[in-house]
Amino acid sequence: MSDATNLPGGPPSAFQQSMRQIGHTLPYTGAGKKIASLMLRLAGGTKKRGYDVTVFETQAARLYPFDNISEKRVYITPQFWDPEERAFLKARIRAHDKRNFIFLDVGANAGLYSLWTKAACDFYGKHARIVAVEPDPLMRARLEHNLSASSAEAQVLDWAITREAGTVHLQQNEKSRGMNKLADTAGTQTVAVEGHPLADVFAASGMPRLDAMKIDIEGHEHAALSGFFEVAQDQQLPAMIILETSHEDEENSALKLCLDAGYAIAMQNRLNTILLRN
Repeated sequence: MSDATNLPGGPPSAFQQSMRQIGHTLPYTGAGKKIASLMLRLAGGTKKRGYDVTVFETQAARLYPFDNISEKRVYITPQFWDPEERAFLKARIRAHDKRNFIFLDVGANAGLYSLWTKAACDFYGKHARIVAVEPDPLMRARLEHNLSASSAEAQVLDWAITREAGTVHLQQNEKSRGMNKLADTAGTQTVAVEGHPLADVFAASGMPRLDAMKIDIEGHEHAALSGFFEVAQDQQLPAMIILETSHEDEENSALKLCLDAGYAIAMQNRLNTILLRN
């Protein structure tokens, strides 16, 4: 498979893999985080290259830990990466009463939430149908590589999710790829991408329903959800939403939109909120 970023890729060395294994056992404490930084360097995680590894026990991925926080955490300390959210999602998949579990990953990044969903579905003998939305060309290449390497049934849309359709400008953060976000105007580190309302995803994918959605689009969740809730049909409303709320704007609160649309908070921490339909 072609390299997603024109950088070297391949498996970690035996020594690097042993450092990863140590990292995977670290406690989620201040001391554990400090040791993780050392293990990351020893495992080659600061080098500008990708590593072909197994994640979530069964899924194949090429991770680039040097420029993306989520890839870094899953590479060296997967136990540090959204453990509460992933446990809740896995329990939801276990209790799901249908053979297929339909997951929408908005702001999919390298596809780690999608891979976790597939891993959980595989574990419980269910089938994951994934629709992943990622506008950044570099991150979309990583996403497509990982979904293909793990043989996921997935459709990838190269859109930014916006309130209205049109061309928008994506600000690329080369130091932290998960922090790419929409910009008001074009600039030296922006790329023009297609913007589409969330409702367009249903037309493009043919999803009959939505069992879970993760949405993390760096502060533009309110704009995306406000337009969606105005037009969404009942069967299009996700049964479960994982919403990034660490940058909530009190005057334009995506969380309040969800609550007003009939959702209830099932779990909340400093980064994310999980909501379920009442």
